[in-house]
Parts: sequence; C-alpha cells; structure tokens
Amino acid sequence: MIVVSNTSPLINLAAIGQFNLLRQMYQTIRIPTAVYNEVVVRGSGKPGAADVQAAAWISVQAVTTTAPVTRLKPQLNPACLVNLITLFNHGRAR
Repeated sequence: MIVVSNTSPLINLAAIGQFNLLRQMYQTIRIPTAVYNEVVVRGSGKPGAADVQAAAWISVQAVTTTAPVTRLKPQLNPACLVNLITLFNHGRAR
C-alpha cells in the first residue's frame, strides 16, 4: 500500500507524543517536498519537525508532473492536490 501524508497527521501526532503510531500502522510514508518544507524547514523547533527529519521510513518526493490531476484543481485544496500528484508520480516511476 502506498501512503501519502499531508502535514496534519505528522504535526498533530507529534504534538501529542504519538508520532510512532504512523510507523506502527505503515511501513513507509511518502510526503511531497512541500509537506517536508512546511513541517521541517518552516516548522523548525515545532512539533513534528525533528520527528519527520529523523524518520528514515518517511520518503520525501518531488512533484515532477501535474498534468493528470490538473483538472481536479478547482475541487481540491492545494495540500490534497500535491498529495495526489505525489501518489501519481510514484505510480509512474515503477
């Protein structure tokens, strides 16, 4: 199973000391570069930053193509759109 996460579960689980629940539930998690930057770079010193940075089981993936999901843009918020694009890119890389 491919799991792509946005910032909310990463930050909120870290904030309550339950970040490792993600590791217990999923072998690996993929996050878009934008999610990594929001949690680790811009969120430095805040809940989730150190956890995400240290988690070898979290894979950061750059968005390389947006064409297949561009028509969904009006219906989705930017975070959901980036996650779908990341998932699509992973599938095409196989």
